[in-house]
Parts: sequence; structure tokens; C-alpha cells
Amino acid sequence: MSHIGKTAVHCINPDCQRPYPQPWGSKFCTSCGEVLHLLDRYIPIAALGSGGFAQIYTVWDEVTQTEKVLKVLVEESPKALELFTQEAEVLVSLRHPGVPKVEADGNFQINLSNPKPRQLACLVMEKINGPTLAEILDNYPQGCPEQVVINWLIQALKILQELHKRQIIHRDIKPSNLMLRTPISTALPNQGGIGWEQLVLIDFGGAKHVKMARLRQESSSTRLFSSGYSPPEQITGGNVGPEADFYALGRTMIELLTGTYPQIWKIRKQGLCNGAIESMLIPS
Repeated sequence: MSHIGKTAVHCINPDCQRPYPQPWGSKFCTSCGEVLHLLDRYIPIAALGSGGFAQIYTVWDEVTQTEKVLKVLVEESPKALELFTQEAEVLVSLRHPGVPKVEADGNFQINLSNPKPRQLACLVMEKINGPTLAEILDNYPQGCPEQVVINWLIQALKILQELHKRQIIHRDIKPSNLMLRTPISTALPNQGGIGWEQLVLIDFGGAKHVKMARLRQESSSTRLFSSGYSPPEQITGGNVGPEADFYALGRTMIELLTGTYPQIWKIRKQGLCNGAIESMLIPS
């Protein structure tokens, strides 16, 4: 390994009783016996967390000598596999600096035998070094600088232009799914090092091809949404198109400008309406 020292390895078997730490250089897990060196290329070195139906890891790519991100599907339902496969197909087809890069061979499956035979779908993608806009917003409780947000908006629109040109909709745009591609040496957000880095849209787990959905004559979309950002038709499971991404992007940018979570807007609006009614009912 180059810039990182040899460290422990993480087993990705969801049923492993002691997945970490495994000795560096081991081919098989000392706890469950499953393979650790994926495709004789990728070495899982840290768990990053979970999202949706998947577990996320940092992996070391011995071919490129770089860190990458490994997404492992742990949910065994057919629908989860369909969405996972769809995400992989979308990312492999895209070549844009605002989207994590996935090589053609970055989507694969590994066979497990302990405690039962099963396959794990895996997706290896570029690792984006930098904060999410949600993390940056934590440092600006009253809202981020206007010119900075405008720059993010312009970049986000260019990313959506590329997606929608390919008839792909993301369906989950929000501050936590937008990152800044920043070098490790860049200043931290609260030190002023934000605004003009490359914006990257992440988490394509809910992405879909609009044309394919119409060809199947689907009466409704899979009900995947983020409260406060998704449009009403997406929340109710109706058909959605590119306009759903613009709706979510608009709400995201207003939150970044104001520092206020979108769901609060509705509560405040209702409070203002109730206050107006009370003022009309109570004699002065």
C-alpha cells in the first residue's frame, strides 16, 4: 500500500460473528472462513456505515493502488436486487465529474457458504474525499453564503442535465447526497474552504430510467422518497419524472440558504395560518 500503512481487514459477510479486525494479508476470515481478498483485487479495510439495503466499506484497490468505496447488498429481496442492479447500470453508463466513477467490472457477485449458501451483490466505485453539503450546513446554522449556494446550484443543474439527457432520474436529491470533491489538504468547511470545489451527486440507489419505466407501463413508481424533499406524487407512489429532481433540488437549495429543514416550513406555515384564524376569532 502506498499512502496508508498496512492495517486490518474487514470481513463483509453479513453473518460473520467477528468481522473485524482480520489480519492483514489473510485470504480468508478467521471467524467465518469467507474470502477477504475480493476478486484477488479489493481488500475491505473499514466499514463506513449502512444505507438503504446495503453496507458500505472502504476498500483498497491493489490494481490502481487507491482507496475506493464498496457497496454490498445485504437485503435478499428481489426488489432490492433489482434496485441495486439498476444503480450499478446507471453509474457504469455515466462519465461525468459530478458522479462517482464506476468501471465496467465494478459490479460483481461473491459466493458465501457460511452459515448458508448465498450470493452478495457488490459495487465498487470511486471514493469522493470531501464533506456533504449537510455537513457543511452544520457550520452555517443561519444558512450558507448566497454566492456559494448559487455556485452549487449551477453545478447541480449541470449534473441533472447529464442525467436527464440519458433519461435517468435520481429521485433522492438532498444535502446529504451532495458532496464536494476536495483534496485531503483542503481547509475544513468552518475554516472557509468551501464553495468552489466540484460538486458530486451520490447515492444512486433510487435512480431509474424514465424510458424503461414507461415502456413497462408502470402505474406507479417504487415508493422511495425523502421527507421534506420529495414531491407529493413521489411520496404517494405515483409516476415521477425529471421534474421530481428539480423539486428536490429547489428545496435543498432553499435549506442551504436559510439553514431551515424543509419539513419545518410546513409547520411554520400552518402555525401562521392558525394564528391568523385565532386573531379573527378573538375580540380585540
